[in-house]
Amino acid sequence: MATRSTGVSRPSSWFSSALGGASASKSGIHVTPESAMGFIAVYAAVRLLSESVAQLPCNLYRRTDKKGNRDKATDHSLFDKLRHAPNDWMTAFDYHEYQQGALGLRGNSYNRVMRSGSGEIDAIIPLDPSQVIVRVDSNRMPVFDLLEQNEFNVPYSKMHHIAAFKTNAYVGLSPIQAGREGIGLALATEQHASEIFSNGTNLKGTLERDWVQGAKPLGKEQVDALKAQWNKLYRGLGASDDIAVLQDGFKFKSISMSNEDAQLLASRAHSINEVARLYNIPPHMIQSLDKATFSNIESQALQYVMYSLMPWVKRHEAAMMRDLLTQEERKDYYIEFNVSGLLRGDMATRFNSYAQGRQWGWLSVNDIRRLENLPPLSKDQGGDIYLQPMNMVDAGDYQKQAVNKKVDKEMQAIKRIAKNE
Repeated sequence: MATRSTGVSRPSSWFSSALGGASASKSGIHVTPESAMGFIAVYAAVRLLSESVAQLPCNLYRRTDKKGNRDKATDHSLFDKLRHAPNDWMTAFDYHEYQQGALGLRGNSYNRVMRSGSGEIDAIIPLDPSQVIVRVDSNRMPVFDLLEQNEFNVPYSKMHHIAAFKTNAYVGLSPIQAGREGIGLALATEQHASEIFSNGTNLKGTLERDWVQGAKPLGKEQVDALKAQWNKLYRGLGASDDIAVLQDGFKFKSISMSNEDAQLLASRAHSINEVARLYNIPPHMIQSLDKATFSNIESQALQYVMYSLMPWVKRHEAAMMRDLLTQEERKDYYIEFNVSGLLRGDMATRFNSYAQGRQWGWLSVNDIRRLENLPPLSKDQGGDIYLQPMNMVDAGDYQKQAVNKKVDKEMQAIKRIAKNE
């Protein structure tokens, strides 16, 4: 657990991952964020999540009424920082990609928030997570030691911290450290396979001779001459169909070993699925297509957005709301990533849904155009009109109409009786 101190504390086990310390797995491989990236599946998973978050538009909105209407707060100084450039050298894409990459590898993303004298944010400076120590002061508030900047006891009001899944109240757990056994096994398997290919697969076969009493072993010159003659006669594409003629009791013994025999392919496929489980992403998203079909791949893509990506997005949004907006500003402003583009189905399904929404009156033309990133139509063009089917009325109105019809029938009956009289 974190130490309760205002001075620089000795790093404890729960933030060893934040410092990037290596952890030895049972396979004997020391797993670090850097070494884990050497396994392609880990690199693919971290990159997938990072690029997915980075490509989403991040906007600052202002609430305009209590009905849920809103406008983009383009006049707020934070809007440009989130949407375009958080500092002088990074784009918004680079910034959000780096934040999610740090979360995927180390479980924490740290940023120094630079404010002007008036309190407005001038820049958001990303920090190396391996150079940040989180401690707890006597008031149970987090303080930060920035080793690279040589700044200590930095209060959380000057920091922007995003944390992954936590086992304590202050720092996130590194996915690499949480899955070090599976990643260590994957790295050991990759290393073993590399050694086999480099040392064992170049040997195609052996020339063997039965032992005969009194026979002397061949000398080095004789062995070299025999190998040279064999390669000259039977090596290469031109001699691939030739028949070898062996004398003096020699026999050719082929040496071959398949990856299936060594179960390397199955082990490597298992490691890829383990990484997919670690990051909670569908295997096909990191190019493991064994169980994917054309019928379920779109459904899995939507599941990725809802169950894999959205928890990370919500972590980003909540942390930005806490660290980049004041308590007073949070009453009128909020930060949100736009994920609607990733939730779209195929064109036919999407347009059919729009048609139903338009016909049943809960989507206007401008609502649909907004979802398709098209400019709105003017009021004269009917862009904000909501339709209502002619055969549908309010339930209360229907009851009133029924009563009125009954009264009309009774009045007509009275009139007929009066005429007969």
